[in-house]
Amino acid sequence: MRKRKKTQLLKSSFSNQSGIREMCSEMAFIGKDRNGFTTDFYNGSGLLYQYFSFKDGSRDGLFLVFFTNGVLASKRTNCNGRELNGEVELFFKNGFKQGYLNPL
Repeated sequence: MRKRKKTQLLKSSFSNQSGIREMCSEMAFIGKDRNGFTTDFYNGSGLLYQYFSFKDGSRDGLFLVFFTNGVLASKRTNCNGRELNGEVELFFKNGFKQGYLNPL
């Protein structure tokens, strides 16, 4: 029987040059590879900054970025570390859709 590796959750925080904590993160690991969801939060408000997933150490799945007011700023999908179709859906700070960015 194959032994399953345990998922570990790493919590960390980042400070600016003045030593003020600006962001907090939570990341899931299986062994040495990131697996599962990673969430970053704005420290002052505790609101979500970004949310994305990893599979076997590569970004894979939904990738969301939020404004400081908690509204969705951009949305894209990654597969094996690459953006699918290169398409990024963009939003205004009020939540209305701005359009698409298709970097080549």
